[in-house]
Amino acid sequence: MVHCFVLDSEIDPPEADPIKRGYDRVVISPIAYPTFIRCGERRMMNLRDNPKGAPFLKDKGLDVSAYVEAPQHAQPSLLSV
Repeated sequence: MVHCFVLDSEIDPPEADPIKRGYDRVVISPIAYPTFIRCGERRMMNLRDNPKGAPFLKDKGLDVSAYVEAPQHAQPSLLSV
């Protein structure tokens, strides 16, 4: 089974229903980006925010911010071949 999510900034009500194809083995679900983010954060149980105040990390001298903040990588240009 394949479940595909199509993200957009907002979804019109007539387009909100999932589309099923191939004996329901392929499902295409439109979802608003903010809803997608909220669902992901809920599934992760807000773990991104929990380590900030973890005393056992500070006791070991670890910089918690290095683990919490997402790394910023520069993406190489796709046009430079």
